[in-house]
Amino acid sequence: MITHGNGPQVGAQLLRSEAGSSQTYSLPLDVCVAMTQGEIGYILQTSLQSILKNKNIQAPVAGLVTQVVVDKHDEAFLRPTKPIGPFYSREAAHRKKEELGWDIIEDAARGYRRVVPSPKPLGIVELEIIKDCLEKGIIVIASGGGGIPVSIENGKIVGVEAVIDKDRASSLLASQLGIERFIISTEVEQVFFNYKKSNQKAIKKASIDEIRQYLEEGHFLEGSMKPKIEAAIDFLENGGIEVLLARGGTMDYHDKIMASLFYEHSTRTRFSFESAMYRLGGSVLSTERANTFSSVAAGETLEDTIRVVGNYADVIVLRHNEVGGAQRASAVSSIPIINAGDGKGGQHPTQALLDLYTIYKGVKTIEGVKVALVGNLTDGRTVRSLAYLLGKFERVKLFFIAPRSFQIKQDILDYLTKHNVWFTLESDLKKVLPEVDVVYSTRIEPEFLTQRGERLETISQYFIDDNILKLLPSHSLVMHPLPRLHEISPSVDSDPRAAYFKQTRNGVLVRMALLASVLGK
Repeated sequence: MITHGNGPQVGAQLLRSEAGSSQTYSLPLDVCVAMTQGEIGYILQTSLQSILKNKNIQAPVAGLVTQVVVDKHDEAFLRPTKPIGPFYSREAAHRKKEELGWDIIEDAARGYRRVVPSPKPLGIVELEIIKDCLEKGIIVIASGGGGIPVSIENGKIVGVEAVIDKDRASSLLASQLGIERFIISTEVEQVFFNYKKSNQKAIKKASIDEIRQYLEEGHFLEGSMKPKIEAAIDFLENGGIEVLLARGGTMDYHDKIMASLFYEHSTRTRFSFESAMYRLGGSVLSTERANTFSSVAAGETLEDTIRVVGNYADVIVLRHNEVGGAQRASAVSSIPIINAGDGKGGQHPTQALLDLYTIYKGVKTIEGVKVALVGNLTDGRTVRSLAYLLGKFERVKLFFIAPRSFQIKQDILDYLTKHNVWFTLESDLKKVLPEVDVVYSTRIEPEFLTQRGERLETISQYFIDDNILKLLPSHSLVMHPLPRLHEISPSVDSDPRAAYFKQTRNGVLVRMALLASVLGK
């Protein structure tokens, strides 16, 4: 779901209308909003279609000219605040005010602009159409420039001469669509106290209570950052989970290098970390099968390899084939080491972090969550790390579902017991499903079944399909670290409870945050 602004374009359209008024009809403000909404939507639509085609992504894109309901008696009509059009010098702005009767303000120390009424958005006329498009997998561009302001008079939709703030309208649309993350891309790097003053200070992170206090203290300017902050607060108060308000993208880490050092094959974890680093603006040195290096094959120790690679990079992401490999590396490294998985039955802490984030976003809490961990729990480093991390929260209940020879190891059970975490060991998945919030499925490798005296048919007892889903509560999540083989039917993919592809997307975000943390900016 994409929205956009149109302030400069509306101002330009009004200038064209005024300049040509002696030869053709002039245009009211709401019509200028409609024209520029269609214009920018068309440009965004064709650009996005080209990008998706180049990346071989099959996703339809639709631009929708959108009407937004306002109250024509809104007090905003008595006090115009919304900047439109270009920036002017003080002298040029004064002439416009005298000649055309414009309302003028100084806009965030960048110059002077015309301001027009900006009433509060109350409803989206095309909301149901947008919902239908999103449910069909269509990328929708809508509510451009805050939408065309209209009022309902005697059952009819009537245009109103005003400009609705795009951030407030986008917040309303996001809330009514049930969207969880609201991203406001701005011209400035991020939100600041005392913007463009000698005591300017960045606000990197804040709770809703903190940002509300900053707003009440007058730290944000009307017609600039203030409506964005108000839109963010409205979104969070109406069920949203997260607002990102900053310049789109970042080059803060352009001078940083991440070494991706994998002693075992990996696609998802390695690509996830590398994507995260590139999105931060950094560079990547990458290798898979590091144990085939000539130096390693010749007998070089992990410790020596780490000492050498540490001279080439600023952070090392390490997957090692032995349990404890990451700890050995960190003991000798001069730069941060991130454990991307170590050995069979070891740990995979960054997977656990993204799993926890996915649970929080899906269930809306971690406290008191009930999780069924299913599959090869003996060798699965993802479930071991997730169980460890969940054990740090209150009232969590863990159901370990596996054949006896694949059950979770005693060290994790001892840890959970020490921290008073409720758990049970089970082998019957169907028995547990009706009472859990999350089913976390993992592979049981067929070759391990015969080695451990289990029958191959055992795998079918843990297979999740549409019939099994009938036992699962409607609010629950189905998760899997991927790749899947015989654990989850592809028919489950379309179920709203399926969260395994969301996990991969969340993984990039979590790893971006982790890299930013260890790189220290």
